Order: sequence, then C-alpha cells, then structure tokens
Amino acid sequence: MGQYAIALLVLNALKDVIVKGTSSVVMPALSEIARGNKKRLKEVFYKSRFPVDIGSSFIAGTLFFSGGELMALLFDERYQFSGVIIEIIGLSLIFERFSIANQCVIAIGKPRSLIPVILSRVIILLAGIPYSISHYGEVGALWVVACGRIVTLPALFIIMYRNNFFSTGKELSSALLSAMAFFSSYSVYIFISKLNILLT
Repeated sequence: MGQYAIALLVLNALKDVIVKGTSSVVMPALSEIARGNKKRLKEVFYKSRFPVDIGSSFIAGTLFFSGGELMALLFDERYQFSGVIIEIIGLSLIFERFSIANQCVIAIGKPRSLIPVILSRVIILLAGIPYSISHYGEVGALWVVACGRIVTLPALFIIMYRNNFFSTGKELSSALLSAMAFFSSYSVYIFISKLNILLT
C-alpha cells in the first residue's frame, strides 16, 4: 500500500496544479463569454485550452517515460513498483486537457448535460477494473484507470458540438500539439537517467 500511496501523492499533486491552474484562469473567462457574446465561446475555449493541452501532455509524457527513473532517484529499490504505477497512471493526465470542456458546459449553465460523460466513466471503471484484475492483475487495472476516460470522449464531443464550441480542425491541431509535447518529454527521461547514473 505504501507504494500506491507514494505514487498517488505525486500524481494528485500534479493533477491539482493542472486543475486549479485552469480553473482559476479559464473559468472566469468562459463565464464572462457565456454571459455576453456566446459566439466567441468557441474561440475563447480553444485559445484557453491549447496551453493546457501542451502542459498536461508534457507532464503525462514525463511521468510515462521517467516514472521509474524518478522513483529510483528519490527512493530505494523497495519502491520500484511506485515507478510503474506513476508511469501508467500518469497517462491519465493527458485527459485533464478535456476538463476545460466540462468547465465550459458548466459555465453556460448546462451541467446536467455532462451526465452521459460521468456515467460512461463510472461504467468503464466498474466493469473494467474487476475484469482486468482477474485477467491481467494489478497492472491491467492501472491501465483501465489511466485510459478509461477515452470512452467518455464521444459523449463529450457530442455535447460540445450541440453547444457550438466544437471544431474538428482545432481538435486535430490540439491532438498534434499534445503528441509533440508528450514525446518531447522523453528528453526529461534522458536527463534523469543520466543523473541516476552519476549518483550511483
């Protein structure tokens, strides 16, 4: 349990930084637009989201590539599995960039429309975790937790489209930027691994 506690402490700290940062900056801007010129909602939404796309994807990539090396740097070999947990669950931070869409729906006064998103997330966790544990063990369950939010994206995109702030072109641009940020974080792995070599 200690290994899970350490991993979750690191992950929750990083998630809080992303969520609180976006909420404090993005939510007031979206609320102001929603009360005023709603035609600019899509523009402000994507303009606000691009920095979050890059930041959350870079952090997710850093944890995915460097989680094991980071734990080896900070702790002894008894906590090696914490690195595996961080590497897998860290991928879930990629999906934090879509939390702005949830905030946008709330800002325009339609929080109930998010119910399908929440239900799909609950269903995949309730069904996927027991199945993955029985067939693939703890690591399988970690992958379900990390990637389970994929199933919520179709419902979220439909909600965004119905409320006139979805753009296929901008989503593709966002995905490309996010992928670049994710893989560029491999440079952090190189740095940490060399630091580990120097310190051992």
